[in-house]
Amino acid sequence: MVIVMMIVIRTLYKLYFSLLLFVLFSTELLAAPTLTAHLDSPQITQDQVAFLTLTLDDPQQLANSRSSEPDLTPLRELFEVSGQQVMESTNVINNRISRQLTWSYQLAPKQSGQLTIPALSLKIGDTEIKSEPLLLQVLPADKTQAQSLRLEVTVSNDSPYLFEPIHYTMRFYHHGELREMQAVPPGDNVLIKPLTHTNKAYQQVINGENVTVSELVYLVTPLKSGEWELSPAQIIGQKIDQRSGSFGGGGFFSFNTPRPVTIRSDSVSLKVKSPAHQPWLPATKVELTQEWETPIDGELSVGLPIIRTLVLTAKGSGEQALPPLDKLMSEQANLLRVRAPNAEQNWSIPRGENHGVATLKQRFSLTPLQAGTIILPEIKVPWWNVTTDQLEWAIIPEQTLTVIENPAFVLSPAPETVNHAAPVTVQYVQQVAFNLWQYGFLSTALLALFIALVLSRLSLKPKPVKIAMSSTAVSRLDTKWLWQQFAATNDLSQLRRLLQRYICYHWRLPLTHSLSHLTQIIGQDTEAQRNVVHLIQVLDVALYGKERENLDVAQWKHELLSALAHLPVPRPTAGDQAGSPAEVLLLNPAV
Repeated sequence: MVIVMMIVIRTLYKLYFSLLLFVLFSTELLAAPTLTAHLDSPQITQDQVAFLTLTLDDPQQLANSRSSEPDLTPLRELFEVSGQQVMESTNVINNRISRQLTWSYQLAPKQSGQLTIPALSLKIGDTEIKSEPLLLQVLPADKTQAQSLRLEVTVSNDSPYLFEPIHYTMRFYHHGELREMQAVPPGDNVLIKPLTHTNKAYQQVINGENVTVSELVYLVTPLKSGEWELSPAQIIGQKIDQRSGSFGGGGFFSFNTPRPVTIRSDSVSLKVKSPAHQPWLPATKVELTQEWETPIDGELSVGLPIIRTLVLTAKGSGEQALPPLDKLMSEQANLLRVRAPNAEQNWSIPRGENHGVATLKQRFSLTPLQAGTIILPEIKVPWWNVTTDQLEWAIIPEQTLTVIENPAFVLSPAPETVNHAAPVTVQYVQQVAFNLWQYGFLSTALLALFIALVLSRLSLKPKPVKIAMSSTAVSRLDTKWLWQQFAATNDLSQLRRLLQRYICYHWRLPLTHSLSHLTQIIGQDTEAQRNVVHLIQVLDVALYGKERENLDVAQWKHELLSALAHLPVPRPTAGDQAGSPAEVLLLNPAV
C-alpha cells in the first residue's frame, strides 16, 4: 500500500512539473508584443520640452517591427514632435534573451494646461498594438525667463507676389548662460535660404539690463497664394533646469542638469498675391543674352552646324523653374534644323548679396539645309517687375544668316527639286582612316591599361573597416534596407521619414536633425546636392500644401534615388553636428 502511494505521489509530481514547464514556455512563446509609453516628467512649463519614450517588448516579431514606426498623428495637435531617436537593445539574464526596440521623441507643447498623451499605435504586420494614455501638466512659461528669452520676427514685405522672395528676420533677445542654441525658421508653404553674411550680434540695454541680440536673416519664397499664416520660428537650445530633485524615476535628469528649451515667436500673416500674368516670372531684373561659337556676320556653309547659346538671368527671383527656351527656337522647314540638349538651370545667392539669382543656359545646334538667307525671328520672354509692378519683356532681336553651298555635303533631294511636304535628308561624305603610327599608339595604350588593371586587382586585399556612428543613430541601419523601404511605399510622410534617416546615415549625423535643417547641411555645391534639396522642397510642398494630388510620386522617387546615388561622400565637421556654423557661432558667442 505504501509503495502504491509513493508511486502515485511521484507520478503527480512529474505531472505538476511538466504542467508548470509547459505553462512557462507557452507563456513566453505566446506573449503578445507590448508598447509602453513613458514621460521623463509629469510636469513641465510651456517653454520646456518633454521626453517621450515608446518601448516595444517583442521577442518574437522584433525583426518585423524594425520596418514600422509608431503613428504620431494624434500627438501633433497638441505638440510639436522632433528629435526622434531609435535604439535596439538585447539583454541576457539567467540565460534568457530579451530584446527591446525604443523610440524617443521631444515634445514641445503648443499650449498650457493638463494635456493628454493619447494612446499611440504601432502596426506590425497585420497586428496593431497601442500604448496607454499619459497625462502631462504644462504650466505657463516663467515670466522672468520670458523676459530674458524673447524671439521676434519681421518680414520685409507682408504682401508679396507668388514666388517673390522676401526677407525674414529673426531677432533673439537673451542674456545669461545658454548652450547649443539652434535657429529653426518656418518651413511650411515656403522655400527658405539663410543669408549668413547678414547675420550679426550686438548689445542693447532694455529695462536697465544689458541684453544680447542675435539677428538672423533668411530669404523666404512663398509657394501658395492667398491669405495665410507663416508658422512661428523657434530657437532650440539648453538651459540649466532649476527644478529641485530628479524626475523620470532613475535620477538621470537631476538637479541643475541642462535641459532642452524652446523659444517661439509669433506667427506672421501674409497676403500673397496671385500671378498677374502667364507665364509667371516675378523678379527685379531679367536679362536675355546670346553667344555664337561661330561668327554669323560672314557666310555660313550648308550642312555645317553652328552653336547658339541663350542665357536667361533673373535677379531677385525665387527658386521656381525659369520658362523653357527651347520652345522659342523653332525649325524652319527645309531651311534650318534645330537640336537642343537639356538646359542647365541654377539658382544661387551671390556672395555679399541679399537676393537670389536664377540662370537658365540653353545651347542650340542650328544646321542650315540650303543656301540663301535665313531669318531667325526675335525671342521675347515676359517677366513681372516687382519693383515697378508692371509687365516687361526680355528681348533678343531677329538675326539674319547668309548661307552658301558646300560641295562636301550632298542634299537629297537636290535643292531645286525639294518637295516641301517631305523631310530633308542631309548626307555628309567623310573618309576615316588610321595610319600605322596611330595603330601602334592605340595598341600600346590598351596594353598599358590591361597591365594596370591586373596590378590593381593583385594589390587589393580585404582590410577591416571601422565605422564610427553616433549613439543616436539607428542600429543596423543600412542603405539596402532603406532602399527597400523607400521602394515599398508611396506614403509621403513615410517617404519623408525614410529620407531624413538616409541623409543622417549618409552624412553620419544624429537623427535629431530635422529634414529642413539637413537641406542646409547638404548644401548646393554639386548638381546632385542641388537636386536633392530641390526634391525635398517639392516633397514638403506636396505634403503640407494643396498640390498633393499633382505630385507624381513614382517619378519623384526615381529622380530622388538618382540624385542620392550621386551624392558626394561628406566629411562632416564639428560644426555640422549642431547646425549651420555661422548660426551656431552667432547664437553661442564666446564668453
